[in-house]
Amino acid sequence: MAPRKCSGCRERAVRPEVLDVYRAEIEHDGRKYTVEVPCLAVLKCQACGELVLDDDADERVIDALREAAGLLKPAEIRLHRKELKLTQEQLAGLLSIAESTLSRWETGTQIQQRSMDRMLRAFFEVPELRKFFGAPEHTWRGEAEIVYQDEFQLTRSEHMGFWSAAKQPVVHCLPERTVKVSATGQEGMAA
Repeated sequence: MAPRKCSGCRERAVRPEVLDVYRAEIEHDGRKYTVEVPCLAVLKCQACGELVLDDDADERVIDALREAAGLLKPAEIRLHRKELKLTQEQLAGLLSIAESTLSRWETGTQIQQRSMDRMLRAFFEVPELRKFFGAPEHTWRGEAEIVYQDEFQLTRSEHMGFWSAAKQPVVHCLPERTVKVSATGQEGMAA
């Protein structure tokens, strides 16, 4: 394959290369994050060193940014929405955002701001918030249980990846009955 022309130095010296580790400092939502991606295939100018990322490489870097920033991944947003049996249109309406914005978050073409990520997590996690926002009743009715894991609390389920450093009771939604937890941590049944 003949070398491509570099957009930086204009030399015909751009060739495929695999970097052992790609490191970059990326700004998102007013903060800078250092990301590292191992074994990244790129195009590199042998004359000036400029890198060109294709779509696959760019996606891996963006995934690393989401990880560094602690943001929900597109598949997680889609999974949680579907678990609540909500359409994109319904969830977007409840959160007062455009349906196209939610679609871009779920497909990965746009990264949500940290504040909206927190809102999504709260919406997926807290049945009372869904009720307050006017979500369909099936999204906030159900049984609750308390789950602890070591010194951290698991706020929904292990596959959700929501952890909090405080050891406090956590209420989960499940069908059938509700367990209420008082401020002292004592359980009581509610209809």
